Formats: sequence, structure tokens, C-alpha cells
Amino acid sequence: MSEEQELSGPRPVGAPETGGPHVLRFGAAPPRAPRPRAAPPEALALARARRGFVRRVVGYLAADLGVRQFVNVGARPATAEAVHTAAREHRPEASAVHLSGGPLGTVLRSGALDPAAPIALLLVDTGDLTDTAVAALVRDAHAATAPGSHVVICRPAPGDGAGARAATRLFAPFTVLDPGLADMAWWPYPDAEVTGSGVGVLAGVAGRA
Repeated sequence: MSEEQELSGPRPVGAPETGGPHVLRFGAAPPRAPRPRAAPPEALALARARRGFVRRVVGYLAADLGVRQFVNVGARPATAEAVHTAAREHRPEASAVHLSGGPLGTVLRSGALDPAAPIALLLVDTGDLTDTAVAALVRDAHAATAPGSHVVICRPAPGDGAGARAATRLFAPFTVLDPGLADMAWWPYPDAEVTGSGVGVLAGVAGRA
């Protein structure tokens, strides 16, 4: 079982020895705008697709790319728990940090993570953030993290080329990895290889050398 700590500022903390990921929460969650009410079947399908995507992408990052540090930004409890569970499954020594509010530098200065080692920044449940805010977080991550770090982004997008291009730009200056962006429901398979309606959320992974 992981341990959670609430941190009000960028003070160093000792990572607890729990045998699993260390789940640390930084700052209070910012006020959220009211969420549009989706029909229950749509909401269930979206939540199911997000959990499945988190399992696949965290497994890929941990098992295939050797990432052991995960920073989960602004996600609801179910998504944060899915990140922590998937990380523990593939890397028992992994650290999973939940950033509820405040700048990314708060985490990197806290002592909870090793800034000299690769970090995966997960922006998978951030529908309340604007594209501008997401892009700023990604730029900050690229400037502050070690080579081998990655960013994961999920963004609602219309089913046209303009939506995909706008979502792809959010990953800069990281380099998007194959297969590029695909619907969250079936990533890492390209959209062209899947027949289905999907959930209308594009997902992808990008890395830095």
C-alpha cells in the first residue's frame, strides 16, 4: 500500500519505504469548472477507456522504457490510483507523485523524486486545463527534467485533421513517439488500423533525448 502526504510547499521530504510507489500530493487542488454532464453510458465508456490507457501507457513506460518516476497532474482519484497501481505492477520501486496544484518545480525541488533520472509527466485527466496551460507544463517539463523523460497527454479533439494537429503541438518540444496520436480507447494502435467509434480523446507519448 502506498503512503500519501500532503505538502503545502516545496520543502524536502523523506520518501517512505513502503515497498510500492510513493504517492505524494502537492498543494491543494485548484477550483474546477463545472463539468458538462455526459449521458451515463458515455461517461462510463470514457472512464473505462482512460483506465485502460493508463494501464497500457504506464506499463509501456515502466517495462519497456525503464521509467521509474511518474508525475500525475491534476487527475481525479480514480485516475491517480490507476497510475500508482500500474507503476507498482511493473516497477515495485517506482515513485508516483500526484501534483494537485502549483508548478512542476515544486515536485522536483521536494526531494520526492530524483531530478537526474527520467520522469514521466502524465496529463491524462486534465480536461479543465486549457491548451495554453498544458503546453506551458510540457515546456517546463522539457526544461527541468533529465534526458529520457517523457510526457503523456490526452486531449479531447474533433475527428478531423485540425484537431489532431492542435493536439500534436502540445507535445513540443518533446518528440512524439510512434504510433503518434490515436484514440485513447485503443492506443497504441493507430486509428487507421481500428474500426470503431472511439471516445473522442486523442492520446500520445513523447520523449526527449
